[in-house]
Amino acid sequence: MDCSIYYVCSNGDVFGPMECPASTPYFDGETCVNDKSACCGDLCVPYCQPGEIQVPDPIDCTKYYVCPETGAVKPEYHFTCPAGSNFEVALGTCVADAPCIILCTDSATTASPSFNCTTSMTCSSAGYFAKCSYCQPQYYHCTQAGHEAVVESCAGTLVFNPDPGYPYCISSSDCPYKPLF
Repeated sequence: MDCSIYYVCSNGDVFGPMECPASTPYFDGETCVNDKSACCGDLCVPYCQPGEIQVPDPIDCTKYYVCPETGAVKPEYHFTCPAGSNFEVALGTCVADAPCIILCTDSATTASPSFNCTTSMTCSSAGYFAKCSYCQPQYYHCTQAGHEAVVESCAGTLVFNPDPGYPYCISSSDCPYKPLF
């Protein structure tokens, strides 16, 4: 696990991956710090932090865990969202037509916040979406929800910005571009 990578949840949107600067390379769940021991736990192991009510299943965006107490999640509190809904990480609840955000991969999953690319995508909404979690020319174009995304490429030497807050082709020297909130 790379403890320098984190995501920002703001107004119901998830932005990232973001990276801590070299001077404070470890993300402690709130900010970037110098102390390696403050590094957050493995994204592949669901865990209830203090104050959390529900947490996502890291390998299935249609499932979540209820948190009656701080600590490791319990199988008896594992639930599935209603049909047509995904667990919205930023809101901490199931939302109809929410984007599918998978925090961890297993052998059967292709989407991940690590530096991987997805091999296909079913559109959750119309728009442009990163094919990979890093800057590269290919991206997905969706014309409507429920359809298979079409892979397109940026013109010339441009690359697609993987930050969902700014899903456009940009100069590789400016990528990744993280918009200010």
